[in-house]
Amino acid sequence: MALDKERAEQCFGDRPRYILPNGLEIVHLNQYETDYVYKEVFEDQCYLRHGIRLRDGATVVDIGANIGLFSLFVMSRCANPNIFAFEPAPVVYDLLKANCDAYGSNVRALNAGVSDKPRTATFTFYEKSSVFSGFHSDENEDREAIQTVVRNMLNNESVAGESVEEYVNELTADRLRRRTHECRLTSVSDIIQDNQIDKIDLLKIDAEKSELDIIQGIDDRDWPKIDQIVIEIHDRTGEAVKRIEKLLSERGYRCAVEHEKLLEHSGLFNLYATRGEAGSKPLTPSLSPSNGDREKGRGDCLNGTRQTGQSVASLQRTVGEFCAALRSLMNQAAVPLVLCFCPSTPAAEADAELKAALSDAEESLLSEAARIANVHTISSAALLQRYPVNDYYDPHSHHAGHIPYTPECYAAIGTALVRTLFNLKGSPFKVIVLDCDNTLWKGVCGEDGPWGIELTAPYRALQEFMIGQLHAGMLLCLCSKNNEKDAQDVFDQRTDMLLKREHLVSWRINWNSKSGNIKSLANELNLGLDSFIFIDDNPVDCADVRINCPGVLALQLPRNAELFPAFLNHIWAFDHTGATQEDQNRTRMYRENTERQQFRERSFSLKDFVKGLQLSVEIAEATENQLGRVSQLTFRTNQFNFTTIRRSENDIKRFLMSEGAHCLVVRVVDRFGDYGLVGVVMYGTEADRYKVDTLLLSCRVLGRGVEHAVVSRLGRRAVKEGKRFVELRYLPTEKNRPALEFLTHLGDQHRNEAGTSWTFPAECLAGVEYNPDATAPVGHEMQATVNPEKLAPRPAWGFGVADRSERLQRIGEDLYDIDRIATAIEEYRLGKQPLHARTDVAPGNTLQAALINIWRKVLGRPRIGMNDNFFEAGGTSLRAVQVIAMIKKELKQNLSIVSLFECPTVALLAAKLNSTSGVARVGTTTAGAAQRGQQRRYKTMRRQAS
Repeated sequence: MALDKERAEQCFGDRPRYILPNGLEIVHLNQYETDYVYKEVFEDQCYLRHGIRLRDGATVVDIGANIGLFSLFVMSRCANPNIFAFEPAPVVYDLLKANCDAYGSNVRALNAGVSDKPRTATFTFYEKSSVFSGFHSDENEDREAIQTVVRNMLNNESVAGESVEEYVNELTADRLRRRTHECRLTSVSDIIQDNQIDKIDLLKIDAEKSELDIIQGIDDRDWPKIDQIVIEIHDRTGEAVKRIEKLLSERGYRCAVEHEKLLEHSGLFNLYATRGEAGSKPLTPSLSPSNGDREKGRGDCLNGTRQTGQSVASLQRTVGEFCAALRSLMNQAAVPLVLCFCPSTPAAEADAELKAALSDAEESLLSEAARIANVHTISSAALLQRYPVNDYYDPHSHHAGHIPYTPECYAAIGTALVRTLFNLKGSPFKVIVLDCDNTLWKGVCGEDGPWGIELTAPYRALQEFMIGQLHAGMLLCLCSKNNEKDAQDVFDQRTDMLLKREHLVSWRINWNSKSGNIKSLANELNLGLDSFIFIDDNPVDCADVRINCPGVLALQLPRNAELFPAFLNHIWAFDHTGATQEDQNRTRMYRENTERQQFRERSFSLKDFVKGLQLSVEIAEATENQLGRVSQLTFRTNQFNFTTIRRSENDIKRFLMSEGAHCLVVRVVDRFGDYGLVGVVMYGTEADRYKVDTLLLSCRVLGRGVEHAVVSRLGRRAVKEGKRFVELRYLPTEKNRPALEFLTHLGDQHRNEAGTSWTFPAECLAGVEYNPDATAPVGHEMQATVNPEKLAPRPAWGFGVADRSERLQRIGEDLYDIDRIATAIEEYRLGKQPLHARTDVAPGNTLQAALINIWRKVLGRPRIGMNDNFFEAGGTSLRAVQVIAMIKKELKQNLSIVSLFECPTVALLAAKLNSTSGVARVGTTTAGAAQRGQQRRYKTMRRQAS
């Protein structure tokens, strides 16, 4: 959250300013109030307790916003929140609006109070204690509450035995100077209706004795829309607290009530209300529990209720230290980092206070990690939501070797990690091409008509999923064998269609082959085939696309429509690591480009077209908040990219740390709309020249003079700084020939012998102009094809281009739940092991057979002999723990891990178990003799080996 000087002047004017401890500049009323509220909101995080969470894109209604510190906190904790902030006092509202305008783009500050219904009422405003102002003022009660807060603050800082009463009276003497205003009131339900709010993620109420009125002003139909509520309740008797808690409990909320330490005895309570789904599996920090705690499921987490208070403080320190270390690491790291949060133990889940502490810790870590470039997170809730595991905790392996999870849970964790890596390592997909009949709807529109096709739940779920992909930056197209009017009638007449025409960037509805139509779409959108995903129910059309467009990811929907949601949710290609503003506006930009194309077709010449565009090119130094988009462009831009050097945000920051290094960004606007941030120039300065490391432009702006404007501006910049030359590096790739053509057109005589750089006189470059009549357009997408070299399969999580359709199809169809994944893992491991095994002795009883089966699972070997040494057959200490845990779980036998080292074969271990269970006594049986004999032989072998 950065604020430049110009915006600060524009928003703040001559209002009194203050720098918060976190560096944010704001306008405010009173420093002591600001400091108090800042500590309460930012440092103590009093609104994020008892499972309250702020998600990216959250809708927050802030009632009693005061100067807006809580709204600023929301902006700092989650990306792209929608905030409605209400403040009735005119003088405070003026400050609230200034702060919101300075820092927020989706924040609406409203000068109104909130109650049970719309009306007007008298508002008492305390100039020196604005946070105690309200519609139900009582001077005696308010004075007592203010004095109690001040007294608590002084007691917190005073020396033991020191009286603070005279200071309390002195500090509160002038705090209740008042004036009154007639203010407009509204209700929560009117807020929802007026602003067309579908969901309120957090309703925050701090409205000085108006809390019950506000709650009673929520209509029955609107309660399901409110996910979480935090209320500061002003109630000396406790009756209002009970009434509100009862009302919320009846509405299905889980409630928790607490006193802030500084609000003790003041009659001020905080009430936290969450719905059943609000909680999630929190982070499990390791604090070295005892074996007894591990047996009870408390291992590797905060240990029991008795120690919760101390452990919470320790956990908060650990979170801060971890975030600092992570930030330091990523300042140096050149590769992405994936941070995965694993589920907590059942005991931690059952302890409400412990669960809340762990949940808050995870939320803090997720929030902090989101601010660190190149860090990608998997929350514990997302992990088990995508891959539910019924039996995720294994107390036996936890006790034996600090291994808290079952194999199924580890399979879920591993799959989530590799799924994330798949998308970090691979080239991003940009377009989804959808069939219509039996894909978007059930039935054939040409035969059944728009009212004959069915929009059952699975098809609506598919459409909803695709709209989510649209919001994440994907372009949506149609490709259907139909009469175009028949398909369009469905969109026009069926108002229950979730997917609308405006969601689509283009379509091909005709009787041509699907592969030919997709190539046509690729050429129209100026994108490569390897950025396309095609979805159809017809295996013949999918095969056509896989054969004739091998770069396209072609996916066939399951025959059973009920499986659509599971299939789509487990196609890894649909995952997104984060969307920029340009991503969210991509469909609009491409639709605007279609209008440009139509304008081009109406223009008599290229010169008329370019002139009619009214193009504006803005070039400026990159700001901190633009580096994410700059990084994205280095990875996504292939054609007009001189060097195709891929850089993360941290890589860019390190580049800019070099003396004389600069990063320029290019924005383009024309009469049809804003192209967004579409270009990057990164260069260093030497004694006589600019040395350009990276120059790239999105293909959407090529062929209309933008590239000429960029190099000309670069030349003028160099001349102004007294540099004689501008050196442009060029590294050839399979796709960046348009960049080479542009350099050659500028002046091939300036190229070096190796063809790796062009060194232009700065004045020459400064004079470059675009002449549409004399200049061939540069940079148009080549024929939509894929390099044959890319078709070879490669052993990486990106898969080969040629086989990724089959692999991702299988994952979506067959590996969509953890049982199937765990079975596939076991089958794969068994299939990779050699089949030979010593079978000189067959298992003689059910115990030996059970042990062989356990070893087979753990070692991943299809055959195990009675006398095979566990450690020679691939056993490790980790696998030994798994064996001991499975013996305890399946055979109800207790063994120490030392037993496996002493008895490393099935025969020996079975004899050991028989002896300890009393089935046979060592020393008097053949089994006992065999055990002692084999132990002697193994000890002799070890001595000889050493």
